[in-house]
Amino acid sequence: MRPEEPEGLRILALLADDPTGGGYGTSRYAAELHRALGSLHHTVAVASPMVRDEVEPPSGVAWQRPSMPLPVRHPDPTGQVVLDACEMTAAALRAVRAGFAPDLILAYGWGTAQAGEALRGVTGAPLMAVLHDTVAGRFAGGEMTPPLKYAAELEAWLISRASAVVVPSRALADEVVRGGSGLPPVHVVVPGARREVPRRPVNVADFRAMFARPGEPLVLFVGRLAAENGVGLLPAMLLALRRRHPQARLVVAGEGPSGAELERSIRSASDLSSAVRFVGHVTGAPMGALLDVADVLVLPSRYAPMRLAAIDGVAAGLPVVLSDLPGPLEPLAGVPKELVHVVPGVEPVKWAAAVAAAIEGPRRADPPAMPTSWVKAARVLVRRAAAHLQRGRTDDHGI
Repeated sequence: MRPEEPEGLRILALLADDPTGGGYGTSRYAAELHRALGSLHHTVAVASPMVRDEVEPPSGVAWQRPSMPLPVRHPDPTGQVVLDACEMTAAALRAVRAGFAPDLILAYGWGTAQAGEALRGVTGAPLMAVLHDTVAGRFAGGEMTPPLKYAAELEAWLISRASAVVVPSRALADEVVRGGSGLPPVHVVVPGARREVPRRPVNVADFRAMFARPGEPLVLFVGRLAAENGVGLLPAMLLALRRRHPQARLVVAGEGPSGAELERSIRSASDLSSAVRFVGHVTGAPMGALLDVADVLVLPSRYAPMRLAAIDGVAAGLPVVLSDLPGPLEPLAGVPKELVHVVPGVEPVKWAAAVAAAIEGPRRADPPAMPTSWVKAARVLVRRAAAHLQRGRTDDHGI
């Protein structure tokens, strides 16, 4: 182990999302990173209002559950985030009271800002803000409603209070730096490939038959159904693709605010209504099965500092068609070129042509070696944290 890499750290992680990694963004990034930190013999205590009792944490990771979840939910989502932060803070303080003295605090996203600052003040441990996007970036070009302005301002406040900021790509690091002055250091921790793709629960042919007949091209989309993920492009792209491959079919895995509109668009096109399957939010073994049976993964993002689905697809040997955004491409540098098809812009015909090329191209017999791993990411995080550990407890911002 390198001298500059501390050993046996006690890390307190604050996460407003599912700590089991059931999401496609922050939740998954955090869960994979925590698992890797545990494998390196660090200890991670994760305080989250969304802990599920039926799932056990991996080795080296402990989940701090709310002792008494609030009996009601706030009518406004932003207000609920504030209530969740109260539960998160209480769960973390119970761990501290029980003897867990953190060396480092990781605060994932703007929803953990108040909890992170309070716990930094109580424990004296340095606070590192972890972002996988920014509020301003996600909603660029749209109306910044009062709740969004609140979230953006709280995100900026979290950054200003942190000893350092952790981001998954150089693209997001540049975005954060452009967004303000007098910022703390911004460290890039590139996400890794899944240690192992969860194996399919059923026979490949049987599972694929649920979505397409033999010989019918099967296109897969994975992600939150939101404007920034480019889901509005999917109907027109599929129509253009079916002019070249009339039997092509699309499976949409995900949920989100644009889901209903996407389904209406599909239903309104008579040629598509029977060619598209919505399977909802999929993770774990079912997701591994989808990657096994699909012919191509399509990710037409408008804004994406990272896309873990792209890494998973390539790691499974599946061709991926994605936007020419630098963030998602960073972890894919050096992978076989036949697995990565980059499309500039949002022209459906260009996307259909790229998807067709991926379908018609050779399929690798074996998954490729990936240039990134979550253990490597965890080591980078620990090394970047080393300087802040040495001086963090003397930085008294006050609470």
